[in-house]
Amino acid sequence: MRYFLDTNCFIHYQLFSEVDWKNVLHDELVVLIVCPAVIKELDRKKYSEQDINIRKRCQLVIKKLSEFTDGSKTKNDVSIEFLTIEPIIDWDKENLSSDVPDDRIIASIIKYGNTEEIFLITSDLGLTLKSKIKGIKTLELGNELFQELNEDKKDKEIKRLNERINRLENKNPVLALLINSNNTHSEFIKFQIKKCITYFPNEIESEIAKESTQLTYVKPTIDRTSIAGALGSLMIPDEDEIKRYEKESKEYIPKLREYFQNENTRINCLSRTYEVNFCIENNGTVPAEDIDIYMHFPDGFELLKENVYMKEIKRPERPLKPQTTAEIFRNLSIYPGHSFSDFGFNRSIGPQPTPNSYMSGFKKTHSYEVEFHIEKLKHNNCIDLKSLFLFFSGVEQVKSFSIDYEISIGNHPEVTSGKLKIVFA
Repeated sequence: MRYFLDTNCFIHYQLFSEVDWKNVLHDELVVLIVCPAVIKELDRKKYSEQDINIRKRCQLVIKKLSEFTDGSKTKNDVSIEFLTIEPIIDWDKENLSSDVPDDRIIASIIKYGNTEEIFLITSDLGLTLKSKIKGIKTLELGNELFQELNEDKKDKEIKRLNERINRLENKNPVLALLINSNNTHSEFIKFQIKKCITYFPNEIESEIAKESTQLTYVKPTIDRTSIAGALGSLMIPDEDEIKRYEKESKEYIPKLREYFQNENTRINCLSRTYEVNFCIENNGTVPAEDIDIYMHFPDGFELLKENVYMKEIKRPERPLKPQTTAEIFRNLSIYPGHSFSDFGFNRSIGPQPTPNSYMSGFKKTHSYEVEFHIEKLKHNNCIDLKSLFLFFSGVEQVKSFSIDYEISIGNHPEVTSGKLKIVFA
């Protein structure tokens, strides 16, 4: 009988040249067949296999097989036949793939012919099942021939050192700079371009006209020659108060117009301002210390540390209507001449502790260079950084861009770099 050997027979069992095949297989005419797929697998594993013991075993097997290429027999009088040509079959018809080593072993058996005289020796369940479908008989070597690939002292020491290196390499902070959008951390954020809000001059003048109607004041008349009139004169504003009101009313309208114009500009600018919230995560196994983040923003917009357009402009107060003498006295401060400092509101506060994270640099050239510093960041933790604001001079200037960044850590030698994407749609 002829016996094809699977790759695992050479690796995980007693060395093929030492096996008493006639006794194991109960056959006096044993011919072992080594097909090209097995040779290629052994060649591949002797160099690229991660397990050093398997690499060494494959090197030994290849060396041992080469001793029998001249037709000599093993010490137990067993012949070895080498197939040197890959099988050429109709792969689709046989429902096999030339890219799969197990399928190429089966193809070699089919091409060899006379499957009644052939056994495939394998401990691979998948290969066994495929072989049965093709009518190929299979055998499995007994456990008494199975061999553990023992490590020598040198190999054990190398393995121990590699494991220690892996532990040390994995025992590091792993930082990532991300964008925080509604508590979702990502490497990009997508903004919907906002519509520009503008109030037209006629709308502003209409508002001013409505306000002007509220300023009209009609001076009451009174007969001051009568006793009642003399007393009533205390209940109407005097001439100085009326002049004060007329003067303030005259100044109020230009101030109100300026307010509407400035507020209109502010709202317009606010519609072209976008807030970006950054955060840094530590997904490693140890805390990170003395962290510096360097960010580069391209040109094309103004980068702001504060949203200067968020705060509403204070609207000028409408002039107080002319007051009577009684009203003036009633509105006088009950604490004339006192300042807030008299009540302890300006007490000095002692030196504040340095925050754990802060912006350490902000430089504008044609682009922007921004730096953050974090004292410490625990593993599996995240810190929000100070928000930055993008201001575009016009809607047509709003375009997507990328932010380049680098992260250096005091307790880790490697520098992390990456990109964050700002997308507008």
